[in-house]
Amino acid sequence: MSYNTKTILMRCHHLNSLLEEKNIKAEITLVGGSALAFNCDDARRSVDIDAHVNNTTSKDISKLLDEVLIDTNVSLVASVPDFDDCKTSLVKEYSNLVVNVLDITELAVTKLFTKRDKDLDDLVSYILPNIQDEDIITLREMIKEYVTYYVGDLNSKDLNLNSSMIEQYRLI
Repeated sequence: MSYNTKTILMRCHHLNSLLEEKNIKAEITLVGGSALAFNCDDARRSVDIDAHVNNTTSKDISKLLDEVLIDTNVSLVASVPDFDDCKTSLVKEYSNLVVNVLDITELAVTKLFTKRDKDLDDLVSYILPNIQDEDIITLREMIKEYVTYYVGDLNSKDLNLNSSMIEQYRLI
């Protein structure tokens, strides 16, 4: 199955119903392809729904997220930035669930600091062509900050940040 903004929100609505039954409040931030769908007007559908769970102590939330097929293993792919520090926008507020989406500049950073071809394609095809000039300036500043946190090889030719395909954007 693939997801667009409508089907992602349907999953979130289902999650809210499950949270209501258990009297749990939660907040999530959509990242990856899910955030791309919201930031780029459904230009690309996502094969999964990736989310970061914000500020919750409930162990039940993980089970409920699994039940509605929302994946929270996002830190395995994106090493920077720390999702708790990211700029987000509110997508939907339900009775027991707040759904945010990662800002497009933050989304760009998560994809620049990976070696995945899918992320490079997202950058070149969807994110960077649609980013505003003032956001490019912000993105450059973010890159300068996040290179200090990146634990991999910054000189790797496989790192999306170093790809010749993004040179035209003069990010570094």
